[in-house]
Amino acid sequence: MSARAASLRRQRGVAALELALITVAVFWLLPFVFWFGRVFYEYNVLLKAGHQAARYVAALPAVEIGSVGASTTAMATARRMVLDSSSGAGIDLGDPIIGIDCAPATCGTPGVVPATIRLRFDTTVVDDQFYYFTVPLLGAPSFTFNVDLTEPYGD
Repeated sequence: MSARAASLRRQRGVAALELALITVAVFWLLPFVFWFGRVFYEYNVLLKAGHQAARYVAALPAVEIGSVGASTTAMATARRMVLDSSSGAGIDLGDPIIGIDCAPATCGTPGVVPATIRLRFDTTVVDDQFYYFTVPLLGAPSFTFNVDLTEPYGD
């Protein structure tokens, strides 16, 4: 028997062992990849919903943003936009406090045109799909998102 044949005989089964070890590692890491993908997806949905609502308020006419009643209705519409976008993506925000500020003055101040519109909200999303991974990592089955956006006002 040649030296090459003896070397191949000793290597028999090594590839199967390596495959088994790598497969275990990949299957152990795969749920974390899915979990991080879900977290980034939900954050992206909330960020886009916030941008959409902030752009809506930033595009209001100066007469409407300067009227107390019209600006209150517009703020309620922007809040509804965030809630509808998130629920459409399967994210239950519950009842978050969504703050919309106009700078340099408050929204609804007659005769003052804002320079920027700021939308911000914090929300806690409960993770019901990857519960066994979020509790050891975060200590709780939920994670908090903080969305803070500023849009320039453009009449």
